[in-house]
Amino acid sequence: MKSIKRTRIAYLIIGMIAMLFLGMIYAWSNFTKYFEADLGWTPSQLSWVFTLMMIGFCIGNLGSGFMMRKISARATIFIGGALLGTGFVIVSFVQSYVVMLLAYGILGGVGMGMAYNAVLSSMVRWFPDRPGIASGMLLMALGVSALTVGSGAVAIIEANAGAWRGVFLGLGIAFYVILFTAGMVIKHPPAEMQMPTNPQYVDIVERDMKQFARSRFFRLCYIASILVSASSLAIIGRASQLATGIGADLTTATLFVGILSISNGVMRLLFGLVLDARGPRFAVILGPFCGVISLLLILGATLLKSLPMLLIAYLLFGCMYGGAGVAVGGTVVRMFGSKTYAINMPLLQTNLIVAAIIGPQLMSLMYNDGNGYVTALIVLLLMTVVCLILSCFQVTRAEDRQLRRKEHVQKETQEAAAAEAAAEEAIAAETAAEEIVTEETEA
Repeated sequence: MKSIKRTRIAYLIIGMIAMLFLGMIYAWSNFTKYFEADLGWTPSQLSWVFTLMMIGFCIGNLGSGFMMRKISARATIFIGGALLGTGFVIVSFVQSYVVMLLAYGILGGVGMGMAYNAVLSSMVRWFPDRPGIASGMLLMALGVSALTVGSGAVAIIEANAGAWRGVFLGLGIAFYVILFTAGMVIKHPPAEMQMPTNPQYVDIVERDMKQFARSRFFRLCYIASILVSASSLAIIGRASQLATGIGADLTTATLFVGILSISNGVMRLLFGLVLDARGPRFAVILGPFCGVISLLLILGATLLKSLPMLLIAYLLFGCMYGGAGVAVGGTVVRMFGSKTYAINMPLLQTNLIVAAIIGPQLMSLMYNDGNGYVTALIVLLLMTVVCLILSCFQVTRAEDRQLRRKEHVQKETQEAAAAEAAAEEAIAAETAAEEIVTEETEA
């Protein structure tokens, strides 16, 4: 058992490093100013590159789930890394907008989605007793990528007079090396391996994609996920502009964006802990609830021109985007099984295709109504309230009560088995002692 724990911790660390670089695909906003200045593309054109990347991510994410039925997680990571690395290498030589769409949007998005699903679904299998914590740590690394690796890449570009092409070439090579290394190591645990267990995650009935798609949870969660993802992408895409609109200078606005990124990453880990400790219903509701509070604070900060209020809002905002995703992913494992996770979760994440169009476009269209971002923020707030209401019905109280009863019975069974084993050991020790005394007496 100790050997298994060491192995899976090593895999988790390698998975976190892979996720740290995979998250670079989300650092698109860090580089758009260089493309505008060097290639003359408009913000609207560049926003469609990001939207296409999100569509590519969903395709690669879902497609890799089907692929892993035929090939290994290792091969899937290799293919994803090759596509992603090639996409970034092509971007380093790009001159055409169409080539940028194909390289960053299609190759980068599909490659990232494939590698992401292979790493995450493998780790969920290695941590059947703590899927929330495992996925939370991986997604935390993904969430802080833009702040760490992304900021480092920008610093290198600035230090070299805007030479972004060399940085993209280096990132493409880094994707080849890191994901090839991760693919050599990460794999699904053997079926016969005895893994640690948790009363919350045993006796789970594995349900396939058709059963998952027909469930009440999927229908409600899909709509709620579109709303929360659209709201989150809208705020993340305009985080700097919201701060400067209140009166922050460029340095302060950049700091606020960094704080939002940190919150997004840290909340993923915290929600993994909450999920494993309190169960899915509480965690699924908590994310949108914090999102409503956060959007109220952002709206208040915009109206009152209050930077301290905006800072508090950004610290809390990570609960909605980062935390809610972990809560939903852990709930999918808990209700539908870890073996079908590689198909079921990507199916749910196709909501990002709709959300990536609705959220950013909503902010752009409503910004020109004469009220700045106020109207858009009110609409996002209403969307998040609807999401909160739907979240209350995704996991019912009856399902939670049934789960708690199951946990109680399982814990009693485990305690009884432990007590019985201890009693047998005591009897064996007493018998051995009596035999020794008898032998000494006869001698």
